[in-house]
Amino acid sequence: MTSSRRKVAALPKWMVITWMVIMVFVVFECFLFIMTLDQHLQYEKDIFHLSLNSGLPVTQKLGKSNHENNKKDHQEGGEKKGLFQKIFPPKPAKLKDEFEKQYPPSDRQRMKDFVSSLKKNVYSTQSDMPYDIHDCPLNPPEGYPLTWNVMKVLENWNPDDTNTHHDTIHQGLCIFDWEKDYDKAIRYRKAEVPFIIQNNPDLLQTSERWNRDESYLLNLIGTQEHRTEHSQNNHFMYWKLRENLAGPPGWERPTENIKLAYPDWLAKARSLEG
Repeated sequence: MTSSRRKVAALPKWMVITWMVIMVFVVFECFLFIMTLDQHLQYEKDIFHLSLNSGLPVTQKLGKSNHENNKKDHQEGGEKKGLFQKIFPPKPAKLKDEFEKQYPPSDRQRMKDFVSSLKKNVYSTQSDMPYDIHDCPLNPPEGYPLTWNVMKVLENWNPDDTNTHHDTIHQGLCIFDWEKDYDKAIRYRKAEVPFIIQNNPDLLQTSERWNRDESYLLNLIGTQEHRTEHSQNNHFMYWKLRENLAGPPGWERPTENIKLAYPDWLAKARSLEG
């Protein structure tokens, strides 16, 4: 018996090498596009880790403004634009650049004045405070930060009472200005105690972008519906059920997840503000 084998024509070596080079180029361009897009989005991501009204959290590494470093990274990323970046420019970066042409981030006083105008209420602290939270000593005082029993805090401001006006709050954290109190903030950070930073340049920029022009966030987020946590009252209790479990008898979920577009969410938020 004789066996016959079907001969398969092999691709020319030059063709195989060409396809391999093309695939490597495509993968490399995709990688550069993703990395640069992530850098452009970093400005908007930072706000979820920083408080607009308070400032940097204690876990945030304090140093000089990251604006210069971020700007340098963005410039370096721009020099590496590939085919995909030229065809699909990152939308957040484009919006931010257009905004900064009209409102330059170098005008820090303008940003400070605008963000200050957003604060509708000003509260004073308790009269028996052993230190002034707006003019704290160079080093953390003994017993810092001052704390209160949670019942006293709730008695002063009942979270279910949204109609009563309050003039004082229980606030024991020192408030430092980014420009004037930087050295104090460093000392408090080294002491590993909490504090509040105000007028951070990155936060000022984000606060102004998000509040000066309504169209900015609308163009940034769009009208696509997103998962939104919904509650029938002002309580957003944390809960979690394991799969296929209904919870204890008579128990109802305190919140539910719904789909809501940003314009609809904004309208509901403003209606609650009165």
